[in-house]
Amino acid sequence: MSYSWLPPLLNEIADVAGVEAALALADARGGSRVSIPAKAADTHWLVETLGRDSADKICEHFRSGYGGSVIDLPVGPSSSANATRKKVDQMIRDGVSADKIAQTVRVHRTTVFRRKSKLRPCDNQRDLFE
Repeated sequence: MSYSWLPPLLNEIADVAGVEAALALADARGGSRVSIPAKAADTHWLVETLGRDSADKICEHFRSGYGGSVIDLPVGPSSSANATRKKVDQMIRDGVSADKIAQTVRVHRTTVFRRKSKLRPCDNQRDLFE
């Protein structure tokens, strides 16, 4: 089945493990670079987020030989509407990692890198009058 309203990678995940699993992944880690192991342990975030059956399907799908793979997981369909430039900029100034910002604000990690590149060096300094 095709879920054309989803980004292509989430569409692929929906075909493999179901649309609920794809949306749950996007909600949990959307916008981040994630590691998909060849076989997830019971305590792995993938199993805790989706359950054993869906996690196994995703691991099998993204398995490369005997190893796993690393993917840039897209944000879900409603996630990016919640993002604000000011919040991203402040988190960059606070030294928060791109993946953590992406998860918190619900934007893709490349959006964070674009914002970071646009901040002038003086924009990274705290205001003297705060």
